[in-house]
Amino acid sequence: MEGALFCLILLFLTVLSGVIARCVPRLPLPLLQIILGCIVAFLLPNIHVKLNPELFMLLFIPPLLFNDSWHFPKREFLLYTRPIVTLSIGVVFFTVAGVGYLVHWLVPVV
Repeated sequence: MEGALFCLILLFLTVLSGVIARCVPRLPLPLLQIILGCIVAFLLPNIHVKLNPELFMLLFIPPLLFNDSWHFPKREFLLYTRPIVTLSIGVVFFTVAGVGYLVHWLVPVV
C-alpha cells in the first residue's frame, strides 16, 4: 500500500510541476521538479519505500520511450539511418569484446 501511495504522490507532483511550469514559463521544468522533490523530502523525512526495479521498468520506462518516439525527428533519422545502425552495431561488438577481455583478465583460469 505504501508503494501505491508513493506512486500517487509522485504522479501528483509531476502534474503539479507541469501546471506550475506553464504558469511560470521562465522556470525550467527539471529544476522545478527537483525543488518539489526536495520540499517533499524535507516535509516527509520518514518515508522509506522500496520500489521493485521490475515494477519501475514496467511503469515508467515504456511511457517515457513512447513519448520520446513521438518527438523524435523522423526526417533526420531516415537521413542518417546507415551511420546510426553501423555505430550501434559497432558499439555492441566493441562493448562485448572489451568486457570479455576485461573479465578474462580479471578472472584467473583454474
